[in-house]
Amino acid sequence: MRGLLLSCLLAAFSQGGPLGIFTSSGDIGGPSRKGSTEFDASQKQYRITGAGATIWARQDQFQFVWKKISSDVAVTATMQFLGEGAAHRKAGIMLRQTLDSDSPYVDVVIHGDGMPAVQWRNAKGDITNTFDLPFDGPGKFKLKLVRQGSTVTAWIGKDGAELKEVGHTQTQLVNPLLVGLVICSHVAEASDTAIFSDVSVEPLGAVELDMSDPKLWTVDVVHLGSKQIDITHDPIDKAVIMRPTWSGSDVHSTDVATRNVENGRLHSYQHIAPTDCTQSEVQFEINMPQAYIDEGKMEFIFSLQAGAAGDYLFNGRTYQMADFAGSGDTYKKLVVVPADYHEDLEKLRKIERVNLIFERRGSVVSAPIKIRNLKITLNEDEIVPPAPDVEVTNPRSLYEFTYDTQAEIDALEVRVSAESMDITRRLDAAGDGLALIPRWGNGQVPEGHTGDVTIAQKLGAPHDFEPFRVEYVFNVPQAYLDDGRIQIVPFVQAGEKGYYVWSGVAQDLSAFRGKAGQDVVLTLSTEDFLVNEQKKKNLIEMVGFKLDRHGSTVTEPILLKSITVRLDDEVGHDGRHRPASEPR
Repeated sequence: MRGLLLSCLLAAFSQGGPLGIFTSSGDIGGPSRKGSTEFDASQKQYRITGAGATIWARQDQFQFVWKKISSDVAVTATMQFLGEGAAHRKAGIMLRQTLDSDSPYVDVVIHGDGMPAVQWRNAKGDITNTFDLPFDGPGKFKLKLVRQGSTVTAWIGKDGAELKEVGHTQTQLVNPLLVGLVICSHVAEASDTAIFSDVSVEPLGAVELDMSDPKLWTVDVVHLGSKQIDITHDPIDKAVIMRPTWSGSDVHSTDVATRNVENGRLHSYQHIAPTDCTQSEVQFEINMPQAYIDEGKMEFIFSLQAGAAGDYLFNGRTYQMADFAGSGDTYKKLVVVPADYHEDLEKLRKIERVNLIFERRGSVVSAPIKIRNLKITLNEDEIVPPAPDVEVTNPRSLYEFTYDTQAEIDALEVRVSAESMDITRRLDAAGDGLALIPRWGNGQVPEGHTGDVTIAQKLGAPHDFEPFRVEYVFNVPQAYLDDGRIQIVPFVQAGEKGYYVWSGVAQDLSAFRGKAGQDVVLTLSTEDFLVNEQKKKNLIEMVGFKLDRHGSTVTEPILLKSITVRLDDEVGHDGRHRPASEPR
């Protein structure tokens, strides 16, 4: 209904005359004298005349020339009143929700006596708020109003002075909104005129990375990432310079990621504000040295990645060195669109990191790689709302997995990758559990490998783990306690439908002190994630654990006796196990 009303009001206003960058003009609030807007295309100036009692309190009356926009925006204009008028006449830039006289809005305006002000009304029919600024009389003012999310910031410069930020406020304006120029005489029976020049309306539906400050880049060392990179700036090319410091002697390094010349990586990223990139187009230029192309080993990955609110979901586009053939030592323009990631668009909803990743793949070249003009155009008008969360009915509310047969042992998934290795699994001699025997002995751990082990128990279907409690029964030998290195990391994980989102908590062996060789229960529950509630657990398909080696060489059997998953009425919303007799 509100949308229909807005459409009718828009149709009632003038849209016939040429209005430059704007589409419509008209009077708001029914002033007693009719206003007008004229655009001089040769001078690129707007002559706006209007009456009206005020832009203030709960109701407004003024002349408005506007366009509709559905993005963040920066509006700039230079304005000057013509002739004499009331001290509190106003003219300036406005962002407005609707054409109603009591609509929410925010503006930056100049009064007739030269006083600048930032004004805003947060809700329909509310009293206007204002922030009045010091002044020294009338003049010619350059104004700028920028909306970024819920924040609106104002800049002012007088008589040719540079723009200076004068204040900001939080608003509740939502897309679409109306952006334009206003004038109000403050005297119902009078009209006033102002001239606006150098007017621009720039949608901020784009993110451009600052390549001038190397300190803006974070070097990530997870997943075999190393710090073998120098990041500097080329002021002539206006490019960031990333130089790997790899060498052939890295195989002798004590650092695992450095020593792993095949699977090591250099991962650098910049933070951006949370952004929906489902309709984005990324453009940038990269200067890849010919030495990497000739070597033909390294891979380059451009990636957009969510932050914590988006479960760090990763979207990457990989380039082989052959993709840069013919462009060595010169800038090559690359364009990346969502289809290039071959991922579900939902993974691009909450992007907070822009990643530049160099997968080593055995490379020993150390030459500077330059990247510049990295811009993400968001195409916000094409973004569609996210689909509602999937509602899952749990097939069962209680699972009890025991490992006293070889078939049950074989049903476990052991992941083998550059970061997880295999482990010997066999039925314990007593027949009451799974004996896990690490292959961490001399010469067993692959060169440059962490030696970590990941084991998962599949549930067979997506489950809603809100709330949940998983109990693991382990029996750990004294040798691991004496060694003091390994950690056990219980986790729950979604399947493909949930983008394999992983939630786990590392636990040292403190729970086993004084209990070596005895059954000990480790738990993972909703309570462990109360500080990280944004991690969705409505599509969980497996539970499991990691054995994080941390350099351990102990290889005595660790016994896993059972895994119990509780999704029933005896699990409280905090994940605690509450027997039926306990009040809820």
